[in-house]
Amino acid sequence: MEQLERKKKWCENEIQTEETLPIYAKRIGKVYGDHLVQYHNEIDYLKISHGAFGREGFAHGAISAARWLIGKKGVFGMQDMLGLNEK
Repeated sequence: MEQLERKKKWCENEIQTEETLPIYAKRIGKVYGDHLVQYHNEIDYLKISHGAFGREGFAHGAISAARWLIGKKGVFGMQDMLGLNEK
């Protein structure tokens, strides 16, 4: 959260404060993946969306993550796998 100094943490299903950045998540029926990210300010907004027609893409991601984990020990996240934590 270095980019938004006034925000200290993400919050999902919590009471929002000036220091939290809210996340809303819903599981709806048999929808495989419909994701929407919105940024709002006083003047305008930006929407970025992604939709999945099936689970195949998620399966490919899981297999890639499993292959990447071979020989590693510890706790890892997507940022580790994608090399975003490297300095």
